[in-house]
Amino acid sequence: VPRLEYRQTYGYQMIDAPDFNVHLRLNKGHFNDPAPELDEAHGGVYPVYASPPGDAHTSYALLPGGAGRGLQGPPPELWASHRDWFWPQADNASDIYGQLCWSNRSLQMFLVSRVKGFLKAQPKASLISVSQNDNGQMCQTAAELAIVREEGGARMGPMLRAVNFIADAIKDEYPDVAIATLAYGETSSPPITAARPNVMIQLAPISADYGRPLSSPSNKPIRDQIAAWGRKSSRLFVWNYVGGFECFLLPFPNYYSLARDIQFLAQNGVTGIFNEASYVGPGGDFAEHNDFVVSKMMWEPALNG
Repeated sequence: VPRLEYRQTYGYQMIDAPDFNVHLRLNKGHFNDPAPELDEAHGGVYPVYASPPGDAHTSYALLPGGAGRGLQGPPPELWASHRDWFWPQADNASDIYGQLCWSNRSLQMFLVSRVKGFLKAQPKASLISVSQNDNGQMCQTAAELAIVREEGGARMGPMLRAVNFIADAIKDEYPDVAIATLAYGETSSPPITAARPNVMIQLAPISADYGRPLSSPSNKPIRDQIAAWGRKSSRLFVWNYVGGFECFLLPFPNYYSLARDIQFLAQNGVTGIFNEASYVGPGGDFAEHNDFVVSKMMWEPALNG
């Protein structure tokens, strides 16, 4: 039984290569659309994200008319009928890619019905993502900010309360499914409220100094976040960054920290790791080497990387 229940490397040579993923004992393939069928010959691929809505930044994908909005504004019909669900809310904000106002109870109830609908259509799913969009347009309504204050100033407070509400609503009907949500950017620090047992927190420490190991002094804030989330969540995944996204071809100085970081995460309560590597095309800086190392280390972190 591997220490990490979730092991994924999102590199260019890994995409659309289920046999290679299985060879490296990765249990979650991340593939282009249309995804190849991953049957029992490929290990069953556990855990399985419901897709749609997908595995990250799913706020709009959870809504009718929201799939594929990318960097666009909210779904037009819902914007017209439920502007209070979205931020920003100004008259000229319908094309702005923002966030949801998670404290809104009517939104929460609507998301419960949507999540149940996705799970009914995808009975093999064991995870469903209810996660923030990829931007910093955090909701600023009075209700949202009041919860932030109640949660010790944590911007994650309103969102985690909403995710917990959805998790409670589905647990009896779908006892083997967990809600996955990102702790990312503004929401990286945990609130006072703890995550429900059927909520998976995926911490994305994008601000880490990846030129040095996570165990180094320069990464103390990230270590503190990992420890704090470990006290708030029984199922903590990490979105690990192992490529230089400014330019994949340029040297990215993480060669001596790749293996040590996997070891550190496995030793500090993390139960799953997603490695976002050089995924847009061939020729990334030591891409094949790096993807191989992190994949092998996730199966057995005690290896000498």
